[in-house]
Amino acid sequence: MNATVKDVMTAQVVAVKRSASFKEMAALLRRFRVSALPVVDDDEKVIGVVSEADLLARAQGVWGEGFPPGSGGFRGVVPPGQQGLNAGDLMTHPAVTVRPEDSVAQAARLLYTLGVKRLPVVNAGAGPVF
Repeated sequence: MNATVKDVMTAQVVAVKRSASFKEMAALLRRFRVSALPVVDDDEKVIGVVSEADLLARAQGVWGEGFPPGSGGFRGVVPPGQQGLNAGDLMTHPAVTVRPEDSVAQAARLLYTLGVKRLPVVNAGAGPVF
């Protein structure tokens, strides 16, 4: 059996606009228990991805080498001086995307060869598949 991306993708996606604040993104990551958010433009086309790691990288300096022992990772805390950052500042772009009909093998090759951890699934118009 040749599995497709549609067979394994997450169907309920939480996306943000370029203007989403650090605080908004942190709250969404925590509320929906996801590790990344696709960033979409005004036409709902995926233009980038903001991951928990992107936010953590900015928060890193606040807690030294990482989070305090026992903190369990990112908790949606907005570090001082980071309130003005938005998705456009933090996103990895351009987003590497796949389509629902692509094979899982193709997607795995992209993840490996490009060194990315997330592949937003888009339709033919480059909009997210929700």
